[in-house]
Amino acid sequence: MAEKGTEVQGYGGWLALGIAFLVVVIFTGGLTLGKRLGASEVMEMGEGTSSSVPEARLEWEAELEVEPIVAPIRGAIAPDFEYVDLEGNRGRLSDLRGKRVLINFWAFWCPPCVEELPRLRRYYLRYKDQYDFEILAVSTSEESTEEQVREFVEKYQLPFPILYDLDRDVLALYGANSFPTTFIINREGVIDDIFIGPLTMDDLRWYFGPGADEHDFLREPPPTVRPGDTVTIPEEELGGEGGVKSAL
Repeated sequence: MAEKGTEVQGYGGWLALGIAFLVVVIFTGGLTLGKRLGASEVMEMGEGTSSSVPEARLEWEAELEVEPIVAPIRGAIAPDFEYVDLEGNRGRLSDLRGKRVLINFWAFWCPPCVEELPRLRRYYLRYKDQYDFEILAVSTSEESTEEQVREFVEKYQLPFPILYDLDRDVLALYGANSFPTTFIINREGVIDDIFIGPLTMDDLRWYFGPGADEHDFLREPPPTVRPGDTVTIPEEELGGEGGVKSAL
């Protein structure tokens, strides 16, 4: 019996020695960490915060936000491009920063385009200075020649810049694959909205009328009036034929 007690006491001694060794290791490691990071940072890390690591992370995130997204999608910077219109005038989309811009992809053989472009003409002539916006109408070479486009423009007396996209570079840049397709760009060069189909007068007022600069286009829905619906259009916008007319 005495031998068993001695054996137990021996185990207890080894256990106590092991615990003491672990305490020394932990204490020594804490001192080393304190020397590397600084006592205050060790305390802050223990509280779940750090005075240096989050700052470095915030600086890194800020660097990522320096370059805005440039893409033909809502909320992104509109891809820039150079152009020469049918009158020989050169320009860049970025030259129009400070104005609201409507980029309209159309074709003269497209019936909805033929209906829409005269409406764009009326709205442009009446309100472009008042609401400070510009229209760039891009016609592609798909199933049309430059001469045909010129004849169409002359027939309808379109007053805004007409771009003949011979190599379809602008069309590819914006990924437009149906006509008409319209990109609405705000004064900072950001795409507010992308509209597929002919724009109505209500649409034009929404995008380029009173209060357009205050709309949150990413959250607010566009007008509910669609082609084929009936609305009351002011007489001056119909060339003296006011009253209830088709939205087209």
